Amino acid sequence: MTGYLKQLQRARALTEQHLDEEMRPECIARHTGMSMWHFQRIFSGALGQPVMDDVCRRRLCSGGHDFFCNITPIEMQFGEFAMHIMTKGVHDSGVL
Repeated sequence: MTGYLKQLQRARALTEQHLDEEMRPECIARHTGMSMWHFQRIFSGALGQPVMDDVCRRRLCSGGHDFFCNITPIEMQFGEFAMHIMTKGVHDSGVL
């Protein structure tokens, strides 16, 4: 399992470096030296989710972090107001 762990760490490092680029599971698997089938099986078994789901989750987290780190106090004030208006519309529509 130690060999697999190193390969999975290499795969996650690769995806972390290229989050803003298009990625395919075949390329990630090739980077680890495994076949795509074997890589997806090992990745899902070890991390509990398919490789591209992990990439999507990490992209969302990265984007959210970038968004919240670049908000000024004025944007925060108006953002809270906009969020209030938006959630009021959603609640009034009966969605929530």
